[in-house]
Amino acid sequence: MKGKILRNDPVTFDEDRVYDQIVFIELSNGSILYLFDPDMISTDKMVGKVKTLGIRAFISRVEKLSAPKKGVESQYQSSDDTVRASKEPITFFGEIIDINKNEQDIFVDIGVDIIVVDLCWDERVLFGEYNNGDYVSIKPGRLDLFAVYDE
Repeated sequence: MKGKILRNDPVTFDEDRVYDQIVFIELSNGSILYLFDPDMISTDKMVGKVKTLGIRAFISRVEKLSAPKKGVESQYQSSDDTVRASKEPITFFGEIIDINKNEQDIFVDIGVDIIVVDLCWDERVLFGEYNNGDYVSIKPGRLDLFAVYDE
């Protein structure tokens, strides 16, 4: 997914090192999201630049939709926002385009690009009920950044 990296905020750190961070991004449709970056993939040199980002909707609640819908609903309005429970969840809507049965990953086209969806544990029994072409809503427990590439 293409996104402009707006800022990196340290989460876990000590006087010598930052161990993980939150990365605020802006999608091509103007939606602002924050991603957990456990591996410190996003660097300060990337801030202000558009990159191709690998995003995983981790421990997600997924529901089938009765009608086609694609998009992102986020209450974050700028990179100056603070992560707050009152602004959750960020919700995605889209079409399932691929299913990896070995990893139990669902790939969903949300209109601006594709995200990888990982079902929460209590919904994994429903994995076999999803098919390519199904439209779903996704409420991730966390959004993880797993890769950053140049455009």
